[in-house]
Amino acid sequence: MGIQEAIKANNKYRARRFYEKALSTAKDNLDKKPSDTVNERLKQAHLIYLNFLDDFLDRKEKLKVYKNLHKLLPKDGYLEEYKKLMGKSYKKRLIVGDGNFSYTEDLINQHKDTHPDLAKSITPTEITDWYLSDADTKKRVQKLMEEGVKFLFDVDATTIHEKFKSKRFHRIHWNCPFGSSGPIPEKIEKFYKSASDLQKPFDRVHMTLAQERSVEKERQGYDYKIVKAVSLAGYRLIRKREFSSRVPNYTHVKTGKNEPYGGSKETFREFIFEKMSQQEYLEKMKKNPPDTTKLLGFANSLKNPKEKNFEVKFESQLETRLGSRLGSRPKKIDVNYFECSTDEDTTDYFDSDSDSEIEDVRSSPKEEIDIADSISDPEEEKRDFTGS
Repeated sequence: MGIQEAIKANNKYRARRFYEKALSTAKDNLDKKPSDTVNERLKQAHLIYLNFLDDFLDRKEKLKVYKNLHKLLPKDGYLEEYKKLMGKSYKKRLIVGDGNFSYTEDLINQHKDTHPDLAKSITPTEITDWYLSDADTKKRVQKLMEEGVKFLFDVDATTIHEKFKSKRFHRIHWNCPFGSSGPIPEKIEKFYKSASDLQKPFDRVHMTLAQERSVEKERQGYDYKIVKAVSLAGYRLIRKREFSSRVPNYTHVKTGKNEPYGGSKETFREFIFEKMSQQEYLEKMKKNPPDTTKLLGFANSLKNPKEKNFEVKFESQLETRLGSRLGSRPKKIDVNYFECSTDEDTTDYFDSDSDSEIEDVRSSPKEEIDIADSISDPEEEKRDFTGS
């Protein structure tokens, strides 16, 4: 099924995937065919997909296409269409455990041209102000404060519902959660339950996890116990993305130390979890009561294949491989883990996806739910952040 067939079948997910594939293929042919020919094919792919999106009222995806068209044809007025559709408001974002705040800095810098006021919508936090003892970090924080970023310290990721009582954050980020003494699965579980109090249905948590090849299951099932944490808090996986190219200047530092993480940033993956409505979650729980050991039936029942196809799997007596690097751990463990593809089709896709996530769909809660239910890949909304 190609993009035309996917469009005729009204299959938005497949249409998006073939659109991304068309962009990638066209760029791969730049060395083989005249640039004018490649550009014309790119333009046609953009316009066909853009026309399809009109039927879905999908503002997020349209923003991505308009930005791609502007990059391709900067003099053809697509930037004005982008700005008109974008509006001026932003989603509120909370970032916990941001260490030296290089993630906040890079996220803002990556979108300065199209989102000049993004900084004002972001609240980066840390459990301690220890990192400010580093001159570069202190300078970074001062610069970001001048741009409108509001930093908060003494923020424990497991009790953010108390720190930000009655506030709402459309997106909450936590990159590479890991304690100074090792894995912190209990804290991650508490974090998701706390985050749930600050979010409404269809709001999201972005969590970046180390996923080195051959130890992905061990990471998910032992260091993070991510399946249990998100499933019992009422979240479901909707996207898994490559991470390093999205924030190339981000430096992950060790907890309580201003030392770079020793592993490769290319192994990180950003898992995006969406909060479910209470009604849907309770219905799923009633039909598939969670088994606290395996969680298979319950966790798999939460997925919406129109958003992301994944499978929760269980493996008994998995032989561990990280013991020599990360301290003592059992030689064999039982693990639950997500098995799914990584959404990393093209660089343009990720840049555009970042941009479109930052925009706000100005609709009532009921309209948000109606729209999300009517399309294959529901995405986000936002408002200006005011207050602490």
